[in-house]
Amino acid sequence: PFEQFAPADEQPEQRSPDRVAHQPSLVRQQGQGQCRPGQGQLGVGGQFALIDPIAIKEMEIRPLLDTLDRLEFWMHGADYDLTMFRRTYGWVPRTVRDTQIAARLAGHRHFGLASLVEQHFGVTLSKASQKADWSRRPLPDKMLTYAVDDVRWLPPLVENLKEELEEKN
Repeated sequence: PFEQFAPADEQPEQRSPDRVAHQPSLVRQQGQGQCRPGQGQLGVGGQFALIDPIAIKEMEIRPLLDTLDRLEFWMHGADYDLTMFRRTYGWVPRTVRDTQIAARLAGHRHFGLASLVEQHFGVTLSKASQKADWSRRPLPDKMLTYAVDDVRWLPPLVENLKEELEEKN
């Protein structure tokens, strides 16, 4: 249910160990039109973890959620994910920030995560697994890499966007 990844060769600088980056991959429930978490990716201080919410019972995930409440929680496009967290776990992070909103406030015209990473770091993220079936197990390496890349660039992007916003007052 949990797999840890070492930093990759192409690794952005991590400046804040008290900040967590998270992006869930969603699984659409048959016939209900709703999504549930299919894969969770976390990045803290340059280390990455993949969490399998399908294999973890709700009571087993509670200690993780309690830990996350002590950190600054960064996501990209968090609106639906926060609704899903509330519906699935009865939980939302205490302190949540959204790089998509920060990018819009900073004046970016293209504010998707892949666009922002390319603009800021010159790195092209593969989005091939974006619409993949995240309920299948085991997940292929390509999907695991995609999941880690979804959080790998959030912390340095946060720093860049904070600097842009500070320049704008």
